[in-house]
Amino acid sequence: MQLKHMQHLRKLIDSSDWMALFVPSDFYDIAEPATIGMCLLRLTRSGELKRVIHGVYAKKSNIRPGANGIAMALARSNGWTIAPYGETALYALGVTDVMPKEWTYVSTGVYVSYVINGKTLRFKHTNMKNELSEVAPVTALYIQALRAIGEKNINANIIKRFAKKLKLDDIVKLQYEVKRATAWVRRNIIKICEEASRNRSAKPITNRAAYPKYRNVSTLLGFNVRSRAEALITNTLHFAGIEFNYEKPLADEKDGYPFDPDFMIRYNDKIYYWEHLGYPDDKDYMLKWNRKHNWYIKNFPGQLITTVDNDDICSQIKTIMRDIFSFDIEDREEIIF
Repeated sequence: MQLKHMQHLRKLIDSSDWMALFVPSDFYDIAEPATIGMCLLRLTRSGELKRVIHGVYAKKSNIRPGANGIAMALARSNGWTIAPYGETALYALGVTDVMPKEWTYVSTGVYVSYVINGKTLRFKHTNMKNELSEVAPVTALYIQALRAIGEKNINANIIKRFAKKLKLDDIVKLQYEVKRATAWVRRNIIKICEEASRNRSAKPITNRAAYPKYRNVSTLLGFNVRSRAEALITNTLHFAGIEFNYEKPLADEKDGYPFDPDFMIRYNDKIYYWEHLGYPDDKDYMLKWNRKHNWYIKNFPGQLITTVDNDDICSQIKTIMRDIFSFDIEDREEIIF
């Protein structure tokens, strides 16, 4: 039986990138921990793997594993959430070419440090989980990079440098998650997103993808929408008893600009506009959205809600319904989703 597990383990390792690092828990879906430990020991003795540090292994072709990869492997093994900290964050983001003297990470785990190949790898515990484990890695990285510079040292040039490093499909993610950061960090991340949006909005759209023209996904209310995600949003608002309109053509009284938000919602005497971003990986789509987003922020501050089409859509909807509309859908999740 152990031979079968060994063959399976070897196949997974051989098919991985040559720079990949492994920890025992990566293979616990194959066999019990004791069996995996024995297999890794045998692969190390045979020279197929080498031990980088206790509990972390690399292919023999990976002559000198990088500190960042080792940090991620240790975090995965221990169940920590981590993000580059201080000089490490600035280097990881690419706003400086100066390699850090020691690789430091803020972590939900314990304070601990290692010396690997003459380099110190340090983990610093933090209780600010809202800026680490409750946001995407890119958001945590930008937060820590801003903290490394410090509130008083941030200026227009710094904002521009950060904006140049911000990928197009990460702008929406930061804008959505920035509310979890402290006030001064939040203000500057918004500036970074706005600067990145302006830079990209100056480029013309040359290729428009064939987005859904037809409403062919049914909802529990009996009308059709353009995607499964929009059907989930529709069903959720219905069960919450919240009044809304779907793609109702409107005109902004401030400048006469016509628009048809995915969902216009009336809740507690306030109007919200819920836009679902169905193609976050399409550059043309996101360029168009960034212009529209800036228009929303200018004309309807505090009224825009966004979701992004990915595997996490159900979690996004749950969070919005709980935080904005005080509606917990846990007991109706099977019906809605």
